[in-house]
Amino acid sequence: MTPDPPLDFSSRLIAAVEAAVQTIRPLGADDAHSAGLLRRCAEFRQRCERLAHQRAGRRLAIAFLGPKNAGKTTLLTWLIRSKSLRKRLQTGLDSASATERLTWIGPPPENPSALPSSALQILADPADFVDLGVPCTFLDVPGANERSHPRAQAAREALELAHLKVLVVEARHLEDAAILDYARPADGSRILPVVNQTRPGQEQPDFDSFLQRLRNTAPRATVLELLHIPDLLLLEPAERAAATERCRAELASAITHALKDCDSGGLLEPQIAAVEGQFRDAVREEFLRVFPAASRAAGDLVDHEGEVGTKALQALLGGDELDQAPRIALRQQLRALFQERTPLLCFPWRTFLALSNLLHGALDKVPFLLMGSLPSLLSSTAAAVRNLARDRQFSSSRDTGLRQQAELLLRESLQPGIERLESALRSDLRLRERQPLFSDGIQVAFEGLDVLQQRSTALFHRILARNAVSRPAAVATGSVGTLLFWVIFIWPILALYQDYFAAVGHVAGLRDAGGSPVRFPVEGFPVIFTGLLLALAPMLILLLVVLAWAGSRGRAEICLRQLQIGHHEIIAELENQGLLRIRTSQPQLRAWLNLYQLLARPDRREA
Repeated sequence: MTPDPPLDFSSRLIAAVEAAVQTIRPLGADDAHSAGLLRRCAEFRQRCERLAHQRAGRRLAIAFLGPKNAGKTTLLTWLIRSKSLRKRLQTGLDSASATERLTWIGPPPENPSALPSSALQILADPADFVDLGVPCTFLDVPGANERSHPRAQAAREALELAHLKVLVVEARHLEDAAILDYARPADGSRILPVVNQTRPGQEQPDFDSFLQRLRNTAPRATVLELLHIPDLLLLEPAERAAATERCRAELASAITHALKDCDSGGLLEPQIAAVEGQFRDAVREEFLRVFPAASRAAGDLVDHEGEVGTKALQALLGGDELDQAPRIALRQQLRALFQERTPLLCFPWRTFLALSNLLHGALDKVPFLLMGSLPSLLSSTAAAVRNLARDRQFSSSRDTGLRQQAELLLRESLQPGIERLESALRSDLRLRERQPLFSDGIQVAFEGLDVLQQRSTALFHRILARNAVSRPAAVATGSVGTLLFWVIFIWPILALYQDYFAAVGHVAGLRDAGGSPVRFPVEGFPVIFTGLLLALAPMLILLLVVLAWAGSRGRAEICLRQLQIGHHEIIAELENQGLLRIRTSQPQLRAWLNLYQLLARPDRREA
């Protein structure tokens, strides 16, 4: 059977630990360095196999667990219809009636090897059980406070075998800290807490406090609503039967509600994640104990791996509000996009729009430039060159900048990190020889930068296109500016053409030759020049207002904020997918990096 992704991740984690251990053995590592790690791997592999078998099963397992003599078996018998089957289960308050072995009640499991060797299987027909809405089997578990090691081990294994844990606690033992320690491995499970033998006078805050401590102990567990079972021995025999039947119905209803719309995979998924987390913490703790310096160095190297994308992004988009360069470049891009969306037919609006973008930062010098001022000419030329260079630089950064910044960061800090890891591992293994372990001729690369750059470029185009002035607005403003110019400038043009056609008619003999000759042009160009200035003035005023709106600081700030958020999301997604990471063909370094990459990113589920 092919394991599902979470257990597949667990197997990769185990393989990574074992590979890291194997690579350091030729360097001088002994059993003291590896015995504890390999033992933890073997135990974790067994736990994963049991969870995999349980998840693949078609019947849900319900375990009744808790301290010794808490009434677990008694409550379990309430869900069994068969009298003969109930008699086979020992119940009572004395030690002789305590559950000795983990008892499996129900049809045999599809894979019997999933059961621990201490399990005593009791075959039963499904008709023997109360209907809980889904096919079920039951586990009667030895007490959590058993002194016998085999029984205590069976109790711990039941925490993994069951899809639903019914935690039975006596009301007088709610403050017992050992109960919470026992429930800690059930983190990620679905737990139904049952307080048995409650008596009149017990206050609700005591129950609420127990429930809260249980949730704090197993934070990833789904702790259901607390169920109260009164001390039935305090009731009169006539009342006891009715009370027992009522409690039986409440217990069955609570279990039915807990299992409603659930399957084995969905119930065990959080528990699998919790087990992985426990193993990951144990491996990290064991490596830190055996290889303290190397563990810290490898962790720092992998942490730096995760910071490369973020630091490259800060270099590209600025790290704080005082960095105005990206904001200025974004305003220039917004104005350029506004010009691009303005139709070519909007003449001369679009021409002066392009000129204004080119001379941005020196528009105040244009009136002096028209009067022939040499300093204004030089200042305007410098502004045009500067704007062209900034626009070209921003376009280059948008298309290749993130990759270039990341590669620069790697060159500056990756090799020193590898050298520190070498030195730390040599110190932990107490190697006297100074031969290189990793860095001699090593080839290291940082994969995923091409994907990062492609998504970054696409994000730039998308956000600029979203926040720039829309095409309909650009067409509308261009049409208004163009119309404003031609409404004023058309009249001297028409007058000039009228004189022109009159002169043509006189020359061609279409007019009376006896009249005075028509001379053309007569003061035509001064009229045209004056009309041009009169027409340009209102259009340029409108153009300045529209440009200030199209490339406003607020619009650039919105673009920058969206770019930062979008890039952080892209980097986080690529890191979780394992696409942004250090790669190497050197076996020792590859084993250590692979292990700490898995430990550093516990939520990744790689394909």
